Amino acid sequence: MPTTAAAILDLRGLQPWSDPFLARLADVKIAPSVILASGVVLGELTAQPGTYGAYGAQHIDGTQIPKGILAYDVQTDAGGSISLTGLVAPFGVPAPTVQSVGMYYTGVFACSELTGMDANALAVLGGHLISGDLTSGVVCIG
Repeated sequence: MPTTAAAILDLRGLQPWSDPFLARLADVKIAPSVILASGVVLGELTAQPGTYGAYGAQHIDGTQIPKGILAYDVQTDAGGSISLTGLVAPFGVPAPTVQSVGMYYTGVFACSELTGMDANALAVLGGHLISGDLTSGVVCIG
């Protein structure tokens, strides 16, 4: 039996505010050469179906249509490989990369943990406010 850790995993990421068993994740690819924090609202790139970037209502590349919320902090390289912030390999060995990461498409979340959630995103994601406002309230999507 091995006596040393192969990797240290500390992926707290975005957690649902309530009812975690009702939240659903999809595995998605992330656009190349970006750094995104957990809680960022994501949209799908028209030119790269299945690949997602940060949502912005003013964008014209497909990401103007919100699809979900990023579950973990990520950084991608030029080829689109994803490094998960919080995954640390011991002894100076590079942490492994992955090709996809979780995106919530249903769940209940604290707005203070979300980036890019606006009235349009909430409506398109089939959501509603449970309490408060889009800055400090609680939303349900899906």
